Amino acid sequence: MVCALYNGLTLPIEISFEPAWMKLPVVSYLNTCIDISFLIDIIIVFRTTITGHDGEETTDQKKIAKNYLKGSFTIDFLSTIPMDSLASLFLEKDLASKFALFGALKLIRVTRLGRIIRGMSVDRNTKGWLKLFKLMFMLCLYVHCVGCIWYYINREAKTWVPPHETIFSDPADRPFWQLGLFDQYWFCIYISLKLLCCNDILPQSTNMVAFGAFANLGGALVTANLFGELAILVSDLGRNATRYQKKVDNAN
Repeated sequence: MVCALYNGLTLPIEISFEPAWMKLPVVSYLNTCIDISFLIDIIIVFRTTITGHDGEETTDQKKIAKNYLKGSFTIDFLSTIPMDSLASLFLEKDLASKFALFGALKLIRVTRLGRIIRGMSVDRNTKGWLKLFKLMFMLCLYVHCVGCIWYYINREAKTWVPPHETIFSDPADRPFWQLGLFDQYWFCIYISLKLLCCNDILPQSTNMVAFGAFANLGGALVTANLFGELAILVSDLGRNATRYQKKVDNAN
């Protein structure tokens, strides 16, 4: 779970902002260890028993493998193979740079959070709170990714100027493209939140308009799903609390 959270937060920053600290040897070793851990997880899943439709535990290796191959194996495999790292090892630098975006496939790893939570042997209340945490994390991840993509599509031309109500709007006064990584990142998060709420971000190219349109649509869908899931989770937590209180009342 921790590795999936780490990948979800660092990968968009690495691809979009390309910070120098992400190229340090210690970070590379950490990423390699995480890739290996996910590969080991795939092997473990092939050796993990499953529960059939009749509720009985299945230990047949062929049935377990068939069930996994039909299920989430493809997603797990694509998110585990480090295509960007392999390209940098076997291809020239200019050609390997074109494979950098394949590293974004590792973001699929965050989908394992739901499976991990479902497989936990905890009470229903704890599982409900974990689902609520996952929901909040997925919302933050969406905002995080949209902000990073916004920077990515603007970083080459560097023609976009932030909205006039911000402190970075005047090119002569702290120009946005000359700010540090910290300031640029948080301003992109601000832009992402505006897109989430379907606000105007003053696009200045066709790519910006197209991305803004899809981001507004995605923001509407994410918001609708968020409130729907929250309603279900709150209802389940309330039902569990009521059931527990009835047991206490009956015991008294």
